Amino acid sequence: MTTRLIDPALSGADLRRRLYDGNLVILTRLRVLADFVDYTCGKLAELFKPHDPEHVAGSENLPDPANSSKAVSWGASGAGSARRPETQAEAR
Repeated sequence: MTTRLIDPALSGADLRRRLYDGNLVILTRLRVLADFVDYTCGKLAELFKPHDPEHVAGSENLPDPANSSKAVSWGASGAGSARRPETQAEAR
């Protein structure tokens, strides 16, 4: 039976053992995860502009999928642009 562990207080070795045994480990307090969520929310807000992505109710408000990638600027320029979070390799 798979066990779900949320933010377990385990040593690295115990955490790996639990993962390798097939348990699900959910880590909610990772700064990099919070950065990724902020980045993604910013991109969604940019994509759905002028609509709030949390309140887009009908398909008439959805962006055209063919132009979606063009609608989002993936760079870090501009006042409202979200910045792509750094990977661990980039942060070193």
